[in-house]
Parts: sequence; C-alpha cells; structure tokens
Amino acid sequence: MIDWISRRAHLATLVITFLVAAVSGLYINVLTSRMDEDRGIGLGAAFSDLGMWHAVGLLAFALLALQYRISTHADRTLVASSDDLIKEVLKAAAKSLVFPSTLSNIRGFVKIFDPDGDRLRVHYSYHASGDAERIVSYPASFGVSGQAFTQRHAVFSELPPDHLNQYSPELRGQIHPDIRTVIAAPLMRSFHDRSRPLGVLTFDSTLLPHELGMDRPEAKVLVQQWADVIAQLLIAKGV
Repeated sequence: MIDWISRRAHLATLVITFLVAAVSGLYINVLTSRMDEDRGIGLGAAFSDLGMWHAVGLLAFALLALQYRISTHADRTLVASSDDLIKEVLKAAAKSLVFPSTLSNIRGFVKIFDPDGDRLRVHYSYHASGDAERIVSYPASFGVSGQAFTQRHAVFSELPPDHLNQYSPELRGQIHPDIRTVIAAPLMRSFHDRSRPLGVLTFDSTLLPHELGMDRPEAKVLVQQWADVIAQLLIAKGV
C-alpha cells in the first residue's frame, strides 16, 4: 500500500513542480510588466496594482504547500487517502477564488465523465453538504460545465435570475435556484492531449461576477490551473 501511494505521490510531485514554476513565472512576468521606471512605477507600486493577479501568487503558494504535503505523504503515520487529498485541493482552489472574500459565497464540484450514460457525475464537492448538486449527474453537454467539457477550455457565465425556467422539471430540482455565477474548466489529461477530458472542475456562487472578481480573464486561467492539478491527481488515482 505504501509503495502504491509513493509511486503516485512522486508523479504528482513532478506535475506540481512544473505547475509551480509555470505559475510563479507568470506572476513574476505580470509584476515586472507593471513596473515602469520612466513613470516612477517601482516594485511597491506595481505590486499594489496587481489586483486579481494576486490570486496567481496565492495559487503558487498553495501549490508549494500541496507539493510538500504530497512529498511527505508516504512518511506520515496517518496517510490521507487520494479522495481526501483531492478534497483538500478543491478546498484550496475555492479559497483562492474568493480571496479575500468570505468562503460562504462559493461552492466547488469535481465532476467526472461517465461514458456509460454520457453524463458528468459529481464525485467531490466543497461547501455543498446540504445541496442536491453534490450527489447528482448531468448530461455531458449541459450548462456551463458541459460547455467547458465539450469545448475543452475554461468557460464563465453569469446566469439570469430566472435561469431555472430554461430547464426541464427534472433538472430544476437538481440546481440551486439562486446561483448567478458559474465558472468551469475541463480536467485535461495533459496540456497537449486534446482528447476527451476526464471531467470538469466547476465553481458557482449566488453572488454576481463583479462581486467575486470572476468577470476578469485571469479568473479562467486560475480555475484551469486548479483543474490541471486535480486532473493529475485523478490520473494517479487511476480514474
């Protein structure tokens, strides 16, 4: 059992090492691009002007913490299961998206594709313990998650107040009526592999996009980065 975990922990560590380098490089490039000596914009001013890009720095820090957790996985007396690890990543992802807002405004779901029924089934959820969505499945092409799955890139959408009216009676009972913001990214096997995704990582909220900052392009980049981490953990788990 320890050998099984160690082999997959090594793979996950390698993947996260690559992601840490990529995310850190992106953050540093954005920071330096904001600096302009001719206009008197130094490091401090550029740093304070990053806005939503601070979430990318937070993502790099979270990945470092995750890398340490995985690298010491086999040496700890109480070894967390793969499912627990994915739930921790999902929780960290939700925190990074709403920082510095309150966590009560966002939910997270990992939906895995079921080829038998051509559906996306929720396997992991965050902040949705009392909601119907945590135990349901949807057609693979349904909604924002379906768009991300079929188009193979992150998708963001602001839902109208009466969005439930466009769904069938069966689906209405499986969807939170007050959701206004949804963002989703495909769980790709690798950056270069454009075959069918493993599933979708989805976040939603009852707040409007501008209240969360999710109407900015970098929000989709951030969600896709988290989706890539979870995808590699699912592959290591044997999904």
